[in-house]
Amino acid sequence: MEVFMGSKVYLLFGAVVVCFALFYFIFRMLKSTDKAIDNMTDPAKLHEVADELYELRKFKKAVKYYRKAADQGYARAQYNLGEMYFIGEGVPQDDKAAFRYYKLAAEQRIMQAQFNLGNMYCEGRGVQQDDKAAFKYYKLAAEQGDAYA
Repeated sequence: MEVFMGSKVYLLFGAVVVCFALFYFIFRMLKSTDKAIDNMTDPAKLHEVADELYELRKFKKAVKYYRKAADQGYARAQYNLGEMYFIGEGVPQDDKAAFRYYKLAAEQRIMQAQFNLGNMYCEGRGVQQDDKAAFKYYKLAAEQGDAYA
């Protein structure tokens, strides 16, 4: 019976060592993946990573990669970053920052950004209220097929 109990202890110890080793290698792999993403420069891929992080509700990390893509002029990332500032996900809610990113995206013909910019001008959120500017951006969005504009 003692031999059998000793075998259980060795088996348990072996299982613990294997689990620890697996955890260590998975942790190292994830760290190297983070470094690879941090070194990524393609704005489309950065945006894709940010979208995946957003879906996982990792908003602060998503903001980091949306910003890297937006800083390179990637229109969809500019729009998404505007959304995050508008709602306050991953960043403090900030209408002026939302307006700034929506404007960058709207200038690149992102329909949703044009519509949202129209709303911001109409309501005076993040910018002085201006019906003419609101109309301009609603019209641009409508010309691209936005049914609400």
